[in-house]
Amino acid sequence: GAYRSQDVMNPLHASFWLSAPIITALPFWFRLQQCLRRYHDTAYGHPSRKFHLVNAVKYLGIFSSQVIAAVFNFTSVDFAHISDWDTPRKIWFGV
Repeated sequence: GAYRSQDVMNPLHASFWLSAPIITALPFWFRLQQCLRRYHDTAYGHPSRKFHLVNAVKYLGIFSSQVIAAVFNFTSVDFAHISDWDTPRKIWFGV
């Protein structure tokens, strides 16, 4: 098949660029919601309450990087030309 040949360029269908980031971000979105719910349900002053909030911030960062990558279509990272990166790519890499 075509997977054995290196010289065949097979562009991805446009629906992939929409569906792949959504499918990739869904688990992080669900986990973010779960952490926020646990934070809300845990009694005020309980030691584990702050850990739920810290986890929520962690998943918010992951989710935001997925959204930025999807919106600006970041599919690869070129470290050879880091000085040529635009601001969204720098933010995405920083997150």
